[in-house]
Amino acid sequence: MRLSVSPGVQGSTRSIPLKPSFSTVPDTHRKQAAQQHPAQLSGCAFYYAQAYHLVGGRLGWWIERVSTRCSAVRRSPSAAISAPTTCTPVLDSARHTTAVRPPVPLISQPPLLLVEHLSRCYGGGAAAVDGVSFSLAKGELLALLGPSGCGKTTTLRLIAGFERADQGVVRLNGQEITHRPPEQRGFGLVFQDYALFPHLTVAANVGFGLHRLPRGQARVRVEEMLALVGLAHLGKRYPHELSGGQQQRVALARTLAPAPALVLLDEPFSNLDAAMRVQMRQEVRQLFHQTNTAAILVTHDQEEAMVMADRLALMERGRLVQIGQADAIYRQPATAFVANFLGRANVLEGQAHGERVDTILGDLPLLKPAQGYTQVAVRPEQIRLVADPAAAATVEVREFRGHDQLYRVRLGDEALTVITPAQPCLAEGCRVQLQVQDRVVALAA
Repeated sequence: MRLSVSPGVQGSTRSIPLKPSFSTVPDTHRKQAAQQHPAQLSGCAFYYAQAYHLVGGRLGWWIERVSTRCSAVRRSPSAAISAPTTCTPVLDSARHTTAVRPPVPLISQPPLLLVEHLSRCYGGGAAAVDGVSFSLAKGELLALLGPSGCGKTTTLRLIAGFERADQGVVRLNGQEITHRPPEQRGFGLVFQDYALFPHLTVAANVGFGLHRLPRGQARVRVEEMLALVGLAHLGKRYPHELSGGQQQRVALARTLAPAPALVLLDEPFSNLDAAMRVQMRQEVRQLFHQTNTAAILVTHDQEEAMVMADRLALMERGRLVQIGQADAIYRQPATAFVANFLGRANVLEGQAHGERVDTILGDLPLLKPAQGYTQVAVRPEQIRLVADPAAAATVEVREFRGHDQLYRVRLGDEALTVITPAQPCLAEGCRVQLQVQDRVVALAA
């Protein structure tokens, strides 16, 4: 039987007493837990860990003080289980297009998360995050995509509350949480190193954030989550007895067990080998859809983002340059950066006159009309090669990749990338004609 978990109703915020809130975990375990990644801890566990680091393991008055701050928005346990969700379309407000990537609800509904003009600067230099704005629907998976240093991880940390924004607002279910402490935001966090507690079993790791539930309810919830990630038979094992993929599933189960309003993932598959990454992408995407959990994924892997996310948000130098569904962005990139980063593209100069543009590849049809000087993006798979001894273009490099071939073709001063089916083969040095199929996209300046 498959269980589907949906976010519950937010509860009231109140202080958590010192002993009952953490009494289910022995003192030795609390001390060892403090050595783990603090971002993986929730509620009182986070503050116990911080207190251990600050006072060298002696709790004293520091614990009593910080425990009074340990309040969190929790969900009603009775509302945790719901019927499986149904397939619903996504409406991308930026592109006004629809797609059927189940089971994301309509974006026209009130957003779960709203980020407005978020900015962060360090030391008076260039902004690490510069005016980032986007919304996230309930049950939607959004990928923040961009090269290293573009600001995507900083954006995630600002949303999580680990860093303070210089400007901007973050709202969750309509309530501003910009300055709310991380442990009061009700978010789940998954990082590169998983941060599993080596001295706890798989079941104890999954149940670590359920200390406010009665013991019986917590045990049932742990069993449900282990079954959901396919590890029901491994509850008594320890993390070092698991494979990398199994450890990733345990980390996800632990994150989802408290039914967080939102899950934030920072390069979660970077420690896995290529084959395991491919497998985990599908499993994680299915897991979030089964539980109708919204998530933000930070990655620099274009394929990973396109496979997993309902929408992509591409960042360059701290700014959000384009947001939308993967296929729409791929077919209609807004800038040369987007065209080159999401897949491959030949960016050519041209002179546009209405629905046509003159380029080195000839007179080409435009997807949207333009006038004057422009740059156009021609995808490698849009170009067809035809052997012709009298042609001006020459094949410089051929890479056979099994399902297709990649060619480097020289035409005057331009080096073009072309991707064709595996057959027929054209030898290096062969003269070829280049024929562009379909319309090309004029890029913004």
